[in-house]
Amino acid sequence: MLEERAAQWKEEYIRQGILIGEARGRTEGEARGEARGEASGLGLALRDFLEVRFGRLPVSVTSRIAAFSDAAALRELTRSAYRAESLQAFVDQLPKDDAKKMQ
Repeated sequence: MLEERAAQWKEEYIRQGILIGEARGRTEGEARGEARGEASGLGLALRDFLEVRFGRLPVSVTSRIAAFSDAAALRELTRSAYRAESLQAFVDQLPKDDAKKMQ
């Protein structure tokens, strides 16, 4: 009888652990998805702004902007785009090291 009860407790604890793990995973995934979504939206806005100011953007520029996953860095780049005198001046301000721009 006690063996059966212990087995039931073990199964219940395992089920609870799985449910807790799934809930934590969903929460973390949603948070990361929101951050990516925000960064994606900021990247699109930055590209739109640059196209309005400087015309059609080369693929090299759009791909470098798309590589950014940090919303704060994209906001700072947008501020730089406002101040840039030319597209080349903006491109020259982009970080050379991919590790600095992506998180």
